[in-house]
Amino acid sequence: MRGGTTVGEMGLYLGTVRTASVLASRPSVVYRLSAESLKAMREQDPEVAALLHEWIARLLAERLADNNRTIEALMD
Repeated sequence: MRGGTTVGEMGLYLGTVRTASVLASRPSVVYRLSAESLKAMREQDPEVAALLHEWIARLLAERLADNNRTIEALMD
């Protein structure tokens, strides 16, 4: 993984324990968004929350498309 990578979002959206673990190989800045903070964002600034949801949806769609291409390549 490289800088700017998002991890743990599936657990956040599914309401389950996050399954992702990350170990930084050098000093890093890490941000955590809790379910409570996401709820507060939706209530206090719904436009920002909507932009975050859209960004996460795009991220997940890109990952799904990458996985689909990998599966197709393996099946050839």
